[in-house]
Amino acid sequence: MKTITLILALILLTLFTIFTACSKQEEPKTVAEKKTPPIQAAEKAAAAANNHNGQTIYADNCASCHNSGVMKAPKIGDTQAWTGLIAEGSESLTAVAINGKEQMPPKGGNMLLSDAEVKAAVDYMIEQSR
Repeated sequence: MKTITLILALILLTLFTIFTACSKQEEPKTVAEKKTPPIQAAEKAAAAANNHNGQTIYADNCASCHNSGVMKAPKIGDTQAWTGLIAEGSESLTAVAINGKEQMPPKGGNMLLSDAEVKAAVDYMIEQSR
């Protein structure tokens, strides 16, 4: 009986210590302090994944025209061709890619792409063409 009481006392003491330690954490004072390193790491990972996703979407849907310049498509990496387009802004270029323009069909001809996927491909092309 004494052993059971001792074990229960140890369990209660352990739980009390855990709960007390958890409740003593200070609240961050600024927004920057509230952004914990794991959140920052997750944001960086998401940005990297989005860039990789953009590269994949580009390769699968956009490269056939934007690598060769067929039908007046600005070639990826051609800074001269992209300077004016980049100046219009990512949102404007994404809208053109989603809706189509001149010979370019909406979503590059793949209507299964989401708007977010099109944006990822556009952002990838912009980064490769600065």
